[in-house]
Amino acid sequence: DYEIQVSVSDGKESVARSVIISVSDVNDVPAEAGSSNSSETSQGPGSSETLLASCFQTNRDNISLCQGSFSSIDRSFYVYEPDAYAINTDTHVSALLSLHGGGDYAEYNIDYTGFTGLADRDNFLVIYPQGIADSQKGTTGWYAGYSDGLDTIDDTAFFSALIDWLGQNYRVNLDQVFVTGFSQGAHMSYQLGCALSSKLAGIAAVAGSMSTDTYDSCSPSVPTNVIHIHGNNDVNPYSISSEISVAPETAFAFWSDYNQCLTNQQTALADINGDGVSGTNDSSTGCSGERSVQLLRLDNFGHEWPSNSSSYGGSDINASDVIWSFFKQYDIDGKIPSISEDISLSQSIFASGQLKYSNEEFIGNGEIDVYYHVPSEISDSTPILFTFHGLNRNADDYRDAMILKADELGFIVVAPEFSDQLFPGGDGYNLGNVYIDGDNPSPSTLNEESEWAYSLVEPLFDHMKQMTGNLSTQYYVFGNSAGAQFAQRLMLFKPEARIKHAIVSAPGWYTTIDAGTDFPYGLNASILESSDLEGLFAKNLTITVGDSDTRTGGNVRSNNIVNRQGVNRLERAQYFYDQARDRATALNTPFNWTFVIHENMGHDFEQASSKGADILFQ
Repeated sequence: DYEIQVSVSDGKESVARSVIISVSDVNDVPAEAGSSNSSETSQGPGSSETLLASCFQTNRDNISLCQGSFSSIDRSFYVYEPDAYAINTDTHVSALLSLHGGGDYAEYNIDYTGFTGLADRDNFLVIYPQGIADSQKGTTGWYAGYSDGLDTIDDTAFFSALIDWLGQNYRVNLDQVFVTGFSQGAHMSYQLGCALSSKLAGIAAVAGSMSTDTYDSCSPSVPTNVIHIHGNNDVNPYSISSEISVAPETAFAFWSDYNQCLTNQQTALADINGDGVSGTNDSSTGCSGERSVQLLRLDNFGHEWPSNSSSYGGSDINASDVIWSFFKQYDIDGKIPSISEDISLSQSIFASGQLKYSNEEFIGNGEIDVYYHVPSEISDSTPILFTFHGLNRNADDYRDAMILKADELGFIVVAPEFSDQLFPGGDGYNLGNVYIDGDNPSPSTLNEESEWAYSLVEPLFDHMKQMTGNLSTQYYVFGNSAGAQFAQRLMLFKPEARIKHAIVSAPGWYTTIDAGTDFPYGLNASILESSDLEGLFAKNLTITVGDSDTRTGGNVRSNNIVNRQGVNRLERAQYFYDQARDRATALNTPFNWTFVIHENMGHDFEQASSKGADILFQ
């Protein structure tokens, strides 16, 4: 062993570091993690070359610059350590390698990717290697296994040695090392996914695809998680089918096939930036080892790292959020098992979007649109909220009204849209399509339960659990206006529904708990006559209405029977709650309903959504 002491001074302060260099047999490289201020040697695969690097704190918080040598070539990289890494000294953390594009620099990659904020939140290291500027190529970049004769540097061996070096010098969980790259860095990421699959738990490509050389020679040793983000306006040769790259769809098909994925599904992304277009997310699931392959294609977006501040007017996704949300589900063996159960599901939708849901049993050959929002920070127990739209069938607006609260309070939003084509009029939606004519129910007009709109909710809950890797056993409900009528009657017609807490917000009128009044205004002359009222009263139900929601006429139904409830939404909400409470008292049964009047609020679904989220999740 050789000990070298290095001292650096700016004329006022000095820092000294001791470095121990061990010379050992090629098969006897130490594997224990050490101090981030020490240096050790690490070798690339099948190579006798070693990586030696020393790290020094830069003038940027928590960022060290590491400089050294590999294969007689000077190499450097930055390491970002979140505060939690220094505090929790017994914890081994994930490591993410972020690769800049051709002609680019690592310090710029730190800024435009935005991974440091996520590292602060989730406690993982981010490593930003610097590509070599070679005289033959003329710019900085990566030697990603090209066959043009200019690959004089073995970057694959360098990255293999770098991963080993991180394991020796930092507390890195080597089962959770990931790599992502932008543009030509995406070429390198795919090359590493092929050559170092036994060391990487996942790869991500942004604005760049597989090189043609990598595609032709790729032979991973184990299945690998892959996520690829592409702008549909991107015409850079690193990104599209060209002499040097295969199309993103070709790369997606290659990894889906190699990982032996069983199912492919496409969902729509939400138009977050308001440019009138969004994009799609192709997902391959059911893969070997519960791995996953994703391809996100962004409309009206070019050769840039997608973020809220992108020069294309802001992106519909934040690439860093999507990539890390994808990566953190996995380790080198595949999907990380749930802490609470031996069941493990893969997340296949991220951020905000739209998907088509079909269920042959309930809607035959039809399908409904489902709008969703998935916060970046979720677990397998993150609450799932169904929000039911009003008369305008605008499920996307109801989803959007919940996004800020979903991110703040941590819940998944599911907003199914019950189209007028499949569920026409108030009979089809407000009354759940239980009867052909809901205002005149009879045994002869009772629809099969498989045709009820209510029958879609439970299987859709199971579907969304699968799409988000969720293990929740119950869900939450928010319904406003016509959606509140749907929610209230869902609890009546589906008493076994796995609802944890429901909010019925300002419906125009109610099906009251009155066995002496005919349906739809009461329970009589319908299949609800024998309803389990004790079970209903035991459920967590909150009735809400604005103190200014007093308009009459219009969509507020008026006739001799319904007006017994009152003449406006405020009066009817009070009547419905009081009647139910009194009935529960008469039955001497627990009553878990609450009544909330929101001050300074009229009939406003956006305000009601925000206030409803606070009631459910604060």
